Amino acid sequence: MEKLITALFGCPFLFKHQFSTTSKSLSEHTEKTADLVSENAEFVIETPIKEAIHRVGDLKAMGFCHWTPVGFLQQCLEYIYVYTGLPWWASIATLTVIIRFCMVPFLIGMIRNLSTLALIHPQVQRHMKALKEAQLEGDTIEQVKRTQSIQKLFKEYQVNPLKSLAMPFIQMPVFVSFYLACSRMASLPVPGLKHGGLAWFTDLSASDPYFILPFLNSSLMFINLELGSEVGSSASTNATMKMRTFFRMIILLTPFFTINFQSAVFCYWITSNIFSLGQGFMLRQPSVRHLLNLPPIKPKVESNKLDNSENSGGFKSNFTAMVEGIKNTHRQIIETGQSVYKKSNESNKCFHPTDKTLEAYMLRKKNKYKEKQKEQEKAS
Repeated sequence: MEKLITALFGCPFLFKHQFSTTSKSLSEHTEKTADLVSENAEFVIETPIKEAIHRVGDLKAMGFCHWTPVGFLQQCLEYIYVYTGLPWWASIATLTVIIRFCMVPFLIGMIRNLSTLALIHPQVQRHMKALKEAQLEGDTIEQVKRTQSIQKLFKEYQVNPLKSLAMPFIQMPVFVSFYLACSRMASLPVPGLKHGGLAWFTDLSASDPYFILPFLNSSLMFINLELGSEVGSSASTNATMKMRTFFRMIILLTPFFTINFQSAVFCYWITSNIFSLGQGFMLRQPSVRHLLNLPPIKPKVESNKLDNSENSGGFKSNFTAMVEGIKNTHRQIIETGQSVYKKSNESNKCFHPTDKTLEAYMLRKKNKYKEKQKEQEKAS
C-alpha cells in the first residue's frame, strides 16, 4: 500500500504523516471535542431562543400574532421591541401611549357632546316635565310639540345622547385585547419577559411579589374617577352621583380581583391611567378647551327643582321617557287616524294610517274640506 501511494504521488512520507495517527492521539482528540461541546452546549441551545426575540416574526413562530385584535397588538409590541431596542416594559408602555393618542379624537367628540348636554340639561328637563304631564292628560298635540322641541334643541346644539355611549364601546375592546395580548405572552412566557421589567417587578411573567402594582393601579383609577368627571360636565345630578358611588365601590374591590395579574398587564393598565390623568389635566385648561372647541367648564350650572322631584330620575331615565313618549305619540296619532278613517264615508279623501305626523293629518283634513266646498259650489 505504501509503495502504491509512493508511486502515485511521489511522496514517500505522505502516508506516514497523514495516516499514522495512534490510538492514543485519537482518544485525546475525542476527549477535547467532547469537552468543547459540553462547555458550549448551553450557548448552542440558548442562543437561538435569545436571538428569536430580536427578529420580527418569531412571535408568530411561537403561536402569537394571529389576524385578531389581540394578535395585532402582539405584532405591534414585537415591532416596537425589535426596532427600538426598548425593554419589554417600555415597549408595552409605548404602545399604550400610541393607542391612547389614537383614541383622543373619539374622546374629544364624546366630551363635546356630554358638555353640551350638561349645558342644555335644564331646558331638556322642562320639556320632559311638560311631556310627561301631556302623557298623563292624554294630550296628543302637546306631546308632539314637546317631543319636537326636544329634537329641535338637540339639532340646534348638534348633540345626541347616544353618542355618549360610543367611547365605552371603544375602550372596552381595547382593554380586553391588551389584557389578553400581555397575559398570553406572559403565560408562555415569551423569552425576555422574565427579565424585561424594572425596579422590584423585573419578572413581567409573574405577579407583583409585593402587591404594589394592583393597589397603585386602583389608586390611579380612583383619582381619575374624582377628577375626570369634571372634564365633560360640572353638573352633578342624582344619577351621576349614584354612578360615581357605584364605581368607587368597584375600584376599592379591584386590587383583590387583580392581585394575581402578571406584571406585564399592569405595565399597560398603569400607563393608561397615567395618560388619563395627564389628558384630564390638559382638557381642564381653558385655552385647550377653546382650541378644541369645547364648552367651558363652569363651577356651577343652573339648577332647578326638577332634578330632585319625582318626575326626574336622571338624564338616562328622562331620555328613556322621551323615547317612549315619541312611540306613544306616534301610536296615538295612528289610532286617532284610524278612528277618523272608520267614521268617514270618503276614506280615500280622509286621514289614513300612512300619515305618520300630525301635519300630514291636518293637511289631508284641510284638503278634504276644500273639496267639499268645491262640490257644494258646483251643486249650487
